[in-house]
Amino acid sequence: MTWSELLQFDRTSLIIDDLTYQELARYRFWTRDVILKAWFNYCLEGESKKSNSPNIEILLYKLLGYIYSSDLSRDPLLISHYREFYTEIGATRGIYSGNFFNSEGDYHIDHLLPWSYYPINRFWNLYPSEPSINLKKSNNIPEWTEILEENIRVHIQLCLSHKEHPLINNDLKYYYFNLCKNRELDIKNRENELIEEEIISFLKSERQKLLEIIPGRIFNAIADNNE
Repeated sequence: MTWSELLQFDRTSLIIDDLTYQELARYRFWTRDVILKAWFNYCLEGESKKSNSPNIEILLYKLLGYIYSSDLSRDPLLISHYREFYTEIGATRGIYSGNFFNSEGDYHIDHLLPWSYYPINRFWNLYPSEPSINLKKSNNIPEWTEILEENIRVHIQLCLSHKEHPLINNDLKYYYFNLCKNRELDIKNRENELIEEEIISFLKSERQKLLEIIPGRIFNAIADNNE
């Protein structure tokens, strides 16, 4: 039986050896969203072929598919919107150095958890950084220090003080509605201090997951910048 023939069956199974399973398990973090997106596309295609399929179901599948695919592009235009917003609210403090920038041209927007491993474009993963430090960091994972956490908290606090802004509001909905699976949460009236603690905890958890997959890719901003 060929692979294409095998896929025609509703119930199929594939037996793999332990070594292959262990290797696949190592990459589960990367493949999770890819599998989910493929499943959404499969469901959308199936629903579209049904003559009695309610339009709301198709819209739902399209929405879910967008949620899991919208972060998979660097999207320079979207990043530029964050840059403009950060400049507007004064969130222009270097995430690694703590230095403030005078204009948009003085800094890069850095993905704290590197985009090549963690393609998430949200305010808790996008921070101003000195171009030289950002280039040295490349796709390494930053060492979590007290100074880094303090700079992250300052950034998050500033963003949450403007949580009615479309960028921040959409990011919070993504976090609570889609990641935390809590669509009943009143984000507008939720205390900013509580949101801050939850996002910090989430960032630490996601960082740890990455380190389990790609150990040793640590970036120490202070040490590496003094070389």
